[in-house]
Amino acid sequence: MFFFRARFIRFVPENAVTLRFAVYALLCINFAVHVPLARAESLPRLTVYTEQSAVVRDAKGAPSGFLVELMREMLRRAHVAGKVEVVPWKRAYQVALEKPNVLLFPTSFLRDREDRFHWLAPIFKVRWVLFKKRGSPLAIESLDDARRVERIAVYRGDARHQFLARQGFANLEVVSNPCLGRNMLVSGRVDLLVGSDLPPEQTGFAEQAALAGELETALELRTIKLYPVLSKGTDSAVVEACAKALESMLSDGTYAELYRTWYASPAYAAIPVTR
Repeated sequence: MFFFRARFIRFVPENAVTLRFAVYALLCINFAVHVPLARAESLPRLTVYTEQSAVVRDAKGAPSGFLVELMREMLRRAHVAGKVEVVPWKRAYQVALEKPNVLLFPTSFLRDREDRFHWLAPIFKVRWVLFKKRGSPLAIESLDDARRVERIAVYRGDARHQFLARQGFANLEVVSNPCLGRNMLVSGRVDLLVGSDLPPEQTGFAEQAALAGELETALELRTIKLYPVLSKGTDSAVVEACAKALESMLSDGTYAELYRTWYASPAYAAIPVTR
């Protein structure tokens, strides 16, 4: 009896300690694996909108490109679900004004837009320009000169359209697709086209690259910074998570690495920039 009791007394504590350690280790592993998933499930899913000019298409036709991959990585780090959808800008912008939990990119920063969204860190910059057909005799040295031409093609609802409209332009030919504006300029149906001087092969209009040689800059308007924005009413935890994720990408070299992947020239390297 004594021998049995002695073995029993030694056996139970040793295995109890081992069992406790095993259970604790399994709990730690389970916590480490499932906390990010639980966090993602607890945060609202975002509706993510961009426009055709901000993307390129991969081999399967899915949206890709520098800005798209940048936003996907931001959402991954923030543990926020959302799928990038390519829609007309006017529609995307209106939805972002009216509904919560919408991520919209890239959005031009204008003072009258400042209070309409939650602005994250700036991610890009472009130059707005007026294009004319190469070889055109038009001499455009000011906005007043541009007001005197017959027609200027503008993309419906985007910031450049709004900018010229606020400047009192009454000669705007509104188009539903930027490609249409380029075609109209090359064919002589409009005199000028407002756009950005980012080469078309680096946007969603790679098929328009052949037209780039038929355009030339008539007047540079301004340099503008582009941001991802979250709609008002978006869950504050989502705003904070996305802001921290994007800032970490800017500071740890992820932004620069992605940029080099998509752009051979540093001409548009816009980070760091401030308002």
